[in-house]
Amino acid sequence: MSRLTFSFLVAVPLADIRALASHKSELVTQAVLGLELERLRTSRDRKWHLVRLPDGYVGWVRDWSVLPVSRSRLSDWTAGLTYQVTSRSAILREGPSIASGATCELVLGTRLPKLSSQKGWVRTSLPDSRRGWLRRNELGYLARVSATPLAIVRTALLFIGAPYLWGGTTPWGCDCSGLVQTVYAFHGIPLPRDTVDQFRSVRHALIDPRVRRYRRGDLLFFGRNLRGVSHVAVSTGGTSFIHAHGYVRRGDLRRGQSGYLPEVSRHFKVAARPLGKDKKIVDKKSGLQ
Repeated sequence: MSRLTFSFLVAVPLADIRALASHKSELVTQAVLGLELERLRTSRDRKWHLVRLPDGYVGWVRDWSVLPVSRSRLSDWTAGLTYQVTSRSAILREGPSIASGATCELVLGTRLPKLSSQKGWVRTSLPDSRRGWLRRNELGYLARVSATPLAIVRTALLFIGAPYLWGGTTPWGCDCSGLVQTVYAFHGIPLPRDTVDQFRSVRHALIDPRVRRYRRGDLLFFGRNLRGVSHVAVSTGGTSFIHAHGYVRRGDLRRGQSGYLPEVSRHFKVAARPLGKDKKIVDKKSGLQ
């Protein structure tokens, strides 16, 4: 096997990343079109590549899902990114009209360059040089992304009703930590892929456990204990939240409220506030720092 290391760009709308070089293997995460992947090695049959994602996750991806790129091509692609898809999905069309033929469907958070615009449409290109048109109202400027609590919740709401998919990261199917990672990444805040690592990454922002009503955008962690958190949700304010449990739905920490599920809410352990500087941090006596 070759040990040469270089980069790929994801060339399909959504690439599955698996634990082993087989379609039967566990789905561990996903990568949207245009994302950079570091190639680590290639399988003997040359149909699979072991890759590392920007968040450090490692897994196997099919060869037809990625496009090898030079450093200069990668630099040009990254520098040209202007928009990201802001709807659950957007159809890339051959021309600036909904009557025009569809090229492919792109998912929330896909980042793209701008070539030109025309009457509510934006012309863009894909990593494999295919070009097409997207409706302007389905795109947002990357330079104008805000990370306010309300913006975080609005993005999380786009996932409502999405099916639960172990290893999934999009409104087409996701698990609890995939939901959280994608929502925050959409707003320019990188978080690790797995719940336990997300918890570790925000330990500096844990909220006093005596606080029982939370702010929009807070992260709520659930599990048997703090060393074994196994579920995460996005607070929508007060005691309510959005999470992936069976499907993406609303939840609540209070018994008797719509969305309260005892198998989830009774295992709530602690919340963290990655957003804002006015968070109330737990003190050392709580044992959480």
